[in-house]
Amino acid sequence: MKLATFSGLVLLFLVSAADAKMHGERRHPNIGGDEAFELVLSYADEATAADLTALRAEIDAKRTELKALHDADEMDSDAAGALREELRTLRKSLSEQVRGIVQANEELRTELRSLARDTRQDRIAGGFALRNDDGFNELIAVASAEQAAALTDSQGQIDAIRSEIQAAREAGATREDLQELTAQLRALREEQRDIVAAVLEENAELRASLLQQAREARQEMRGEMRDKRPRPRRPRG
Repeated sequence: MKLATFSGLVLLFLVSAADAKMHGERRHPNIGGDEAFELVLSYADEATAADLTALRAEIDAKRTELKALHDADEMDSDAAGALREELRTLRKSLSEQVRGIVQANEELRTELRSLARDTRQDRIAGGFALRNDDGFNELIAVASAEQAAALTDSQGQIDAIRSEIQAAREAGATREDLQELTAQLRALREEQRDIVAAVLEENAELRASLLQQAREARQEMRGEMRDKRPRPRRPRG
């Protein structure tokens, strides 16, 4: 992986975590930006680590301000524009400093590559478990009683909300009309992902099994798509 591309991946981790905080979403500590950021800090000197932590806190604060403006009944466009510009400046500063630390240390790059690979695999395995009935049942089988109950309950709520949204759409509801329901759906999905991540962290065998099933399902889907493609006609003569 090229260094520039990899540095961009690290920054994507950091931005993803900040975006999650802006929208009030929770993230399991092994997924995404928080762990990557802490890893970068561990390779910085004490003063630099403190500066980066303060800078990220300032970015989070500005994001919170911007969200409040967007949520207001009447948004102050000028104030929002000024905040976006401040955020761009702060994010650029954070990006440049993080990129400098990453580029200067091969060992850090190796650890971040491993984190990126594990994060992607966790997302694939967890996503498959939440989309596939057999995968979901495997997950429930190894989860604790509390985790299994929470996953089952949230899945029931998700199914009910999906049905409600579908019925509302068929009745002519607009996107704005459905905002509250879609927000509930997002919150439930995030809750599920947190629990799934915790279960997979303690069950490497299940993680590997779900990852393999997800890969096989993807290959099967690609094969079906290839079969449906019209075959090119052979020229006559």
